[in-house]
Amino acid sequence: MRRTLLLWALLTTTFLPAQDRLPNDDTQPTEKTIDAIWEVNNWYLKADPLERARPHVYINDISELEQYDPIEAEKVLGMTISIGKKVDSTVMENIVPLGKFSKLESLVIKDAPYAPYDFKGLTKLKTLIFDYVYHLNEIPPSIGQLSQLKYLIILGANKIQVLPESIFDLEHLEALALTGVKPKGETISTKISNLQHLEYLKIGYCSFHIPDEIGALQNLRELRIFNYFGYDVPTEAIYQLPNLEILGLNAFEAEQLIGIGQLQSLKVLNLSSDSLTSEIGKLTQLEGLMLRGFKGETYPEEFKALQNLKALKILTNKSLVHAPEFIPLLSKLQQLEFRDCDKLQYFGPAYTSMEAIESIEFQYNDLIKEVPANLSHVIDKVRVKD
Repeated sequence: MRRTLLLWALLTTTFLPAQDRLPNDDTQPTEKTIDAIWEVNNWYLKADPLERARPHVYINDISELEQYDPIEAEKVLGMTISIGKKVDSTVMENIVPLGKFSKLESLVIKDAPYAPYDFKGLTKLKTLIFDYVYHLNEIPPSIGQLSQLKYLIILGANKIQVLPESIFDLEHLEALALTGVKPKGETISTKISNLQHLEYLKIGYCSFHIPDEIGALQNLRELRIFNYFGYDVPTEAIYQLPNLEILGLNAFEAEQLIGIGQLQSLKVLNLSSDSLTSEIGKLTQLEGLMLRGFKGETYPEEFKALQNLKALKILTNKSLVHAPEFIPLLSKLQQLEFRDCDKLQYFGPAYTSMEAIESIEFQYNDLIKEVPANLSHVIDKVRVKD
C-alpha cells in the first residue's frame, strides 16, 4: 500500500502539465546559479527552462485561429492551443498558418492527434511546448522555420514516429526536452552536435540510441538522461563534457560508470544504478548526490573525499544493513535522507559527530520506526515516516 501511495505521489508531481509547473521567481534559483540542496529536494518538481510571455490567449478551436483579427493577432505574445483529443482527421487537411501572430514569443500546444500548424513567420518565438501530447501523430515539419527558438519542450510524445531533422538546425536552442518519444529510427540524429548553445538537455524514456555526437555539446550545463534499457547512452562522450554541472543518469551496467570521475564541474548527480564506482569520490565539487538502486551492502571508501557534499539521498537499497561509514565524515553535509532501505538498522558511533547536519529523513524503511540511538543528539532534526 505504501509503495502504491509513493508511486502515485511521484506521478502526480512529475507529470504535471508544463504550464502548471512554471517556476516562481521566489522559489527557484536564478538560471545561472546552482543551489544543490534545492536541486536535490526539487528534482521531480523542477520545471524545464522556458520563457512564457504575457499577455496569453487560449485557443480551443481551429476556427478561432483562422478568424483571429490580424491587427489583434500582432498584439499576442503568448498562446496556448488546446483543440481536444477528439478531432476530425479532415482537420489535418487544412494547415493553419500562424504567421499573422508575428510577435508571438511563447506557444503551448496541448494534447491532440494533430498539430495542423504552419510555423513560418514566427520569427520572434522563443518557447515552444508540446504539452504531454500522448496522442499527437506528428511534429509539424515547419518547426525548422523557428530560427530564434531557445526552448523546445516535447513531452509524452508516445505516438511520434518521426522526429523532424530540422529540430537539430535550431542553432539558438538553449534547452531541449524530449520524453516518451518512440521514433522508427534507432538513433537520434547525429546533427544534435549542431546545438552548440544548448545548456539543458532532457531525454526521458525514449526509444532510441543516443549518438556519440552528444559529446560535442560543450556548453551543456544540465543533462537528464533516463532512457530505456537496451538503448545506447554514450557515457564515455558524456564524461568529456567540461561544463556539466547537473547530471541525471540510469546506468544499467557497471562499465557505463567508467570515466565519471572526469566531470570536475559536476555539482549535482542523480544516479540510478545497481553498482557504484570509487570514481565518484573524485567528484570533489559535488554538492548534491542521489544514489538509487545500489545493491551493495557497503559504499566505496573513496566517497569520504566528497567534502563539499551538502545534500545526500540514498534510495531503494535492499541490501543495506549498516549505514554507510563515509557519511559522518562529510563535514558540510546538511541534509540526509534514507528512503526505501528495508534492511537498514544500524548507525555506527561516528554518527554522533555530524556537526553541520540540519535535516535527516527516514522514509519508508521497514526496520526504522524511531530515531536511531546514535542520532539522538539531533533528535529534533530527524523525521521518521513509515
